[in-house]
Amino acid sequence: MRPLHHLRHLLILFIGAFAGLGAKGQTYYYVDQIVVAPASPTTADAIGITLNGSLSNTASFIMNTGFTIVGSTVQLNVNAAVDGIGLDVLVPHSETFNLGMLAAGTYTIVISGTATLDMAAGPEHQFTVSGGGPTDCDSLAFLGARWGIFSDTSIVLTVANASSDLFDYPGFVLLDAEGDTIASETVSYFGIGTNPQDHVLRVRPGTLPEGSTVSGELHLWSLFYTEQECAWPVSWDLCPAQECVDVAPYLWNVGDGIVSATVPYTLEDTDGLVLSSGTYVLTPNNQGVNGQEICLPPGNYSLHLEQVGIVGGQLVYGLVTPPMNAELTGSTYQQGTAENTAHIAILERCSDLANALPEGAVTHPTLLVSISGDGLVVMGTDDRPLGRLDLLDATGRLVGTAFAQRARYDWSLTGLPSGVYLVRDARHGAVRFVR
Repeated sequence: MRPLHHLRHLLILFIGAFAGLGAKGQTYYYVDQIVVAPASPTTADAIGITLNGSLSNTASFIMNTGFTIVGSTVQLNVNAAVDGIGLDVLVPHSETFNLGMLAAGTYTIVISGTATLDMAAGPEHQFTVSGGGPTDCDSLAFLGARWGIFSDTSIVLTVANASSDLFDYPGFVLLDAEGDTIASETVSYFGIGTNPQDHVLRVRPGTLPEGSTVSGELHLWSLFYTEQECAWPVSWDLCPAQECVDVAPYLWNVGDGIVSATVPYTLEDTDGLVLSSGTYVLTPNNQGVNGQEICLPPGNYSLHLEQVGIVGGQLVYGLVTPPMNAELTGSTYQQGTAENTAHIAILERCSDLANALPEGAVTHPTLLVSISGDGLVVMGTDDRPLGRLDLLDATGRLVGTAFAQRARYDWSLTGLPSGVYLVRDARHGAVRFVR
């Protein structure tokens, strides 16, 4: 036994004898050494802390332990107790806390709990985590974070991987500054590839208000949450400036049996304007198809699928976010009845926030209108999709509507009489032209 530990054990015996004289604050676990492993940890290491010490007698035991990490403070909680009357001999005992990976910095260890006495040397209460060399974690690129568009309880994180490590069966967990879980991912990918992937994290109720900027720490686990891989401090603006999101209508067979079917569809807004249309073709070699991609602003939409009779399988349809199909709505296609319709909402989570795109942020006018032959060319100077366009005559009567997925739209004026007209959209206002 080392001399220092020998002196500590004598001190423990003295304290134990004094406490046995009726003192109320009985101690059952004496901690005389703190060991951090590895001794010089980096951000790539899973860190463990072991408390070495002694139980006061053979009837003493540890009821439970736990730890919290708040900023640079690691608090280890140890609750000791005694069951019956034991022999008054010191029983060596150790407790290990697996902290996982930590961000770079210097940390202070605080030991608390019931009937536990911290007698470890002062320098043992601090350790430093260094940045270490480049790791596979450094090769992960985070390309954005936003609220989910179909669900008010999800955050979507876009990530790409430039390393050779796929991080098999990955799962992301977002923690707040106190180490509590804000959101976590249900494992759905085999790995993280070089192409951007959308990872959907479900937000725990009451942990994150709408529209807030979220700060904390992001952890990446692999192999269905059995191995922690990485940890990063993060600060995300969940309201990126975007006026529409890319979605695609889909029809998939998720049941038994092979389906061959040709199913026409239309996607409409609340005014019945057809925004997109096409035909799903299911074949024995392709049991899931996506329709034309379209960029839609927040709002309510209807997806209509024609009835094609009994075709077998179990068909589901809705809107999905390409290319990885990370977010989606799902409705069952009822076979052999009437037309199938799904009512779908694309949520607006950031409309009243300072970091949302303000009205009038682009210099007016932002619509350029010109006559080309028997048609009209409408262009946006900001290179954003124009969205819904309305055509009005000189009296203000609506004579036509269209939906533009790009910053330019070619509009046929065949059949319209000569006169004064207006073209307008929700973002830029109206522009006058003469036919």
